[in-house]
Amino acid sequence: MEPTKRSQTIRGRVRGIAAAMLVTSIAACGGGCSGGSASAIAGPSGTGKAAATYTISVSVSGLVGAGLVLQLNMADDLAVPADGNFTFSTPLTSGTSYQVTVKTSPASPPQVCSSNQVGTVGNANVTGIAINCVLSDCPTLPSNSPGPSTTTAYVLGTGITQSGATNACIIGYAANSGGSVSPTVSITVPVSEGQFYTLATDSSGYIYLAANPTSQTLESEVRVFAPGANGMAIPVRTLMIPGSIGSSTLAVDGAGAIYVATVNTTTSATTYTYSILVFAPGADGNAAPIRTIVVGDAANPRGCSELAVDGNGNIICSINEVGLIQVFTNPLTGSGTLARAISTADSNSSWREIAGLSLDPAGNIYVAATGELDIGLPATIVEFAGGTVGTGTPINTLATAALPSFVGILNLGFDAAGNLFVYESGTAASMGDPTVMRFAAAANGFASPTTEVLTSFPIARGIPTGFSVH
Repeated sequence: MEPTKRSQTIRGRVRGIAAAMLVTSIAACGGGCSGGSASAIAGPSGTGKAAATYTISVSVSGLVGAGLVLQLNMADDLAVPADGNFTFSTPLTSGTSYQVTVKTSPASPPQVCSSNQVGTVGNANVTGIAINCVLSDCPTLPSNSPGPSTTTAYVLGTGITQSGATNACIIGYAANSGGSVSPTVSITVPVSEGQFYTLATDSSGYIYLAANPTSQTLESEVRVFAPGANGMAIPVRTLMIPGSIGSSTLAVDGAGAIYVATVNTTTSATTYTYSILVFAPGADGNAAPIRTIVVGDAANPRGCSELAVDGNGNIICSINEVGLIQVFTNPLTGSGTLARAISTADSNSSWREIAGLSLDPAGNIYVAATGELDIGLPATIVEFAGGTVGTGTPINTLATAALPSFVGILNLGFDAAGNLFVYESGTAASMGDPTVMRFAAAANGFASPTTEVLTSFPIARGIPTGFSVH
């Protein structure tokens, strides 16, 4: 039966009323029914469905340089001219992940800003994402820099190009490159003036920076940065260490356990105890050491100058000023015992002092031996058999006196293939342009380096403790 004229009229009125109600409802929302903005999404049946979107805002502080540009999810550039609150132009829907990074760091004067702030949008606008900027002498890289993709030589220093900056710079260079190359890693670490630092990396690429106490603190600390960290990165954890950490006395074994050599004094500051503290992998905060090995006391008042750990867990400690290498066993419980001692002067009377303790992949022990440190005397790299047994006779030597621009060896390192990397202090005039030289595995005699990386950023004085290869 066909509809009557009256029924058609009624249906037409109903449709008109429904359409008017929908328009009124949308107008009342004002484009933002849920605290954000509403956008119509056509469903499969053609009906409208509103999806709320929310804005992402940052709070910038400490900015004095010009040119800071932030990005939201690697797009949506936001130029920031000064301190204050700023909002990205692109809103995001609830449940969307967001990441705020630094695309361009400030210049004039150069600064580094905290970055890589991540989160998930909820049911409200995201506000107050803190972006803190500090003066920096470190090289600046985009926070979304891909980081190292090959064997990397990490050096540690403080800049000399800008006064007033209080920070350490962890700078990574492609270790197999040649000539003056740009860094692939640059981490700025705010620190107190006068602190000593030491650097290490583990097999997974985590970067460890140890700093001794300041005049206001009683504890040292080890900050751990994630692989690929750049800029003013936030440590993934910070381990507090009782006592003072000496230079170059930080090591990490293959399982991630942390080894630090410390010195503690009595309240009268007349008695010193030199120890190696061992912390479990992943140790954080005020975690207690799982082992303590005493290496020096009032009767033997010397501690480790440098530390290394071999694949069997044996701890190698060098006492540089007397040319002594000690090998300690590393039991699962209790204190380790001294199993072996090597005096470099027993092999050559001119090798009175050593520097740059490092182990090759087989666990053999390498040091740079010289007559006196810190005055630029030529050094010879000496290799001893590793392990807890063996003689003090070298099994290999590499003379470095004839190398160009040689002044002094700061430190040594190895990659997984056994290539030797020598970190040396640069020219006598500048003492601020260190060089990383790579020698083929098992190089000896007067072998020349296969590559030489000129650090493109001056490092004040060259810091011997700050070198690691991964």
